[in-house]
Amino acid sequence: AAIGFGTEGDEPYGVVLNRTMLSGAVEQLAEAIQRDPTDAGFTFDAAGPSGVVPAVRGRQLDVNGTVEAIVAGLHRRGAGRDVSGVALSGAFVEPTLSTADAEAMLPNLVRLSTWTTYYVPGDGNGYGANISIPAVDLDGMVILPGETFDFWRDIDPVTPEHGYTYGGAIIGGRSTGGVALAGGICSTSTTLFNTALRAGLQMDSRMNHYYYIDRYPVGLDATVFETDYFSQTMSFTNDTEGPLIIRSYTDWGLVRFDLWGLPINRVVSFTNPIITNRTYAIETYEYTSSLPTGTSQRVEYMHHGFDVTVTRVVTDGTTGEVIHQNTYDSSYKTVNGITLVGTG
Repeated sequence: AAIGFGTEGDEPYGVVLNRTMLSGAVEQLAEAIQRDPTDAGFTFDAAGPSGVVPAVRGRQLDVNGTVEAIVAGLHRRGAGRDVSGVALSGAFVEPTLSTADAEAMLPNLVRLSTWTTYYVPGDGNGYGANISIPAVDLDGMVILPGETFDFWRDIDPVTPEHGYTYGGAIIGGRSTGGVALAGGICSTSTTLFNTALRAGLQMDSRMNHYYYIDRYPVGLDATVFETDYFSQTMSFTNDTEGPLIIRSYTDWGLVRFDLWGLPINRVVSFTNPIITNRTYAIETYEYTSSLPTGTSQRVEYMHHGFDVTVTRVVTDGTTGEVIHQNTYDSSYKTVNGITLVGTG
């Protein structure tokens, strides 16, 4: 029991407290009381930022301080004094972005960049669900100065319960359907990557696809994938002095991201892609009795291979000083086309 009677050290016979059990009970109470602070957010209408979502203070229980208060109260009670209650020891935790700060920023917010990707909805991307779900999840997210956005960490859980389906993926250098949960999600990561790239932000993790997909800018795609042994994400850091707000728009065959924030006066330029080591795919035919004679089915499109280099330079719009210079090297593999021809 947490409370008993006996002797403790040199103290006379009286109330004996089990501090370990008391601490365990208070820790359980702390879990119920604990609340992380929530930063202020922003609402948007068709014209842009329209309002502020109020911040919420967090709260935290001081377990050791509360245990000491309980112990002192019980000792007073054991000595015959009237103890009506014990005050909890804790504190409020203020959000980083307060409501007042967000309201002050609201009139000055501008759209820093935008990028749109058009795609063909189909079973390879869950008929658009695997692209639109993460985009919707990220809509309204605020990235504070110094914070890093990480694609896998910051989207909601990628599960069938959340609406994701099994779609296509590039496995072993081939397009394979129905094998990857959230297949097609790279259209979302690539679109947001290009949005952040054009805002002039500090870019972090990025990897190109196995072969070039022509709906993406040459040399500026950003694949994401996770296996039991490896995770490839897309990430960038808010290296500006104000918060960034992610806005997303989805429609049938379309995903778009905008980045809003305080004016940052950065000029972003790109070199023309430098393409080398071109290799050319060919069309191949495979005969199969699984299809009726006179029918055919394409199972792989041709993808020419090449290496490409693109450099981004970000400068201060007033001084011309270089803020970021990134060179992206991508190596796209050659994939021959495959058409199945029926003999059955």
